[in-house]
Amino acid sequence: MRQVTVHIGQEKAASSSLQAALKAARGALSQHGIAYPPLGGQGLKDQADLRHALTGDRAARARVVAELKALTPSAVRHLILSGETLYHHDPARLRAILCEAGWGDARLSAIAVVRDAPSWLNSGYAFDVSLLQVRARFAPYVVKAMVTGQAARFRCLSRWSRAETLSALPLADRRDARPVVTRALEALCVPPAAAVSRPPRNVALDPRTVEAARRLAADGHARAGVAALYPVRSTLIRTAKTLGFDGRFNGLTPSLCRAIELATRPSRDAFAGAVWGTPWDSVVAEAAGGAPPNEWSARTAAPGEAEAIAELVANVRAAHPPRRWRARGLP
Repeated sequence: MRQVTVHIGQEKAASSSLQAALKAARGALSQHGIAYPPLGGQGLKDQADLRHALTGDRAARARVVAELKALTPSAVRHLILSGETLYHHDPARLRAILCEAGWGDARLSAIAVVRDAPSWLNSGYAFDVSLLQVRARFAPYVVKAMVTGQAARFRCLSRWSRAETLSALPLADRRDARPVVTRALEALCVPPAAAVSRPPRNVALDPRTVEAARRLAADGHARAGVAALYPVRSTLIRTAKTLGFDGRFNGLTPSLCRAIELATRPSRDAFAGAVWGTPWDSVVAEAAGGAPPNEWSARTAAPGEAEAIAELVANVRAAHPPRRWRARGLP
């Protein structure tokens, strides 16, 4: 029987590293009858057309169906799909696309990589700020994010557990110390011989880089499309590295961790009980918040840090003048 395994996310949970590992293994996978098709995204960040097809884009759906129909049934017995935001979508829509593409007889299973709420919010904040989308400091960002996102994320995941076979992999697991990409590839039924040994990881953002990005966001580009701001983000990170900004942002304090955990525990434990049959804490190694927060502050800055951050901001503005962004239709 043919098999379809879909990685449904989540954001900031090793999705890019997993997809890079799948792309690197594409040739080896084909030798085992496994296909990881590009589907418009070249198999790296996302199978982009699949995301758009699930949101109702007819052109993207037609391209996905055509590409899946082109897979030779006798040579491909296992299809792997991946997207860091697929958990937002209805699994019935994916099943309909698979049926249209000739994969309706396949057994469908899903895997999700989940992480504890404090570290997820910490990582999400640094990423959102680096795209000039957020001007707030970490604590106000967390308050807003807890209201708008956390419970909904686990409700979406639960929908997949009701509709299909769902395996949830913690980003950090008390019971399994192997890297999450290694565990995810195993869950996707990738043979060890086809897996890459050292999948790439995203660059961590130094607190001084985050502070520079906050100041750039104050220029008023929050309404710009994320894709348009990726070149600016690349310049920001590249220039920050030349200045020696190579730490890792952490805004978590013990009290903030406790507040996040209390606010999200009901939905997290309900999800863990349904999928693992055990409380969340017994599986996931939660962020303890024991390390002192290092969100940049002028009150505790080392000599020269403020000047270095100002230099970084000036360099990014020089490389990407706001007037050029306006000429491209950005605010």
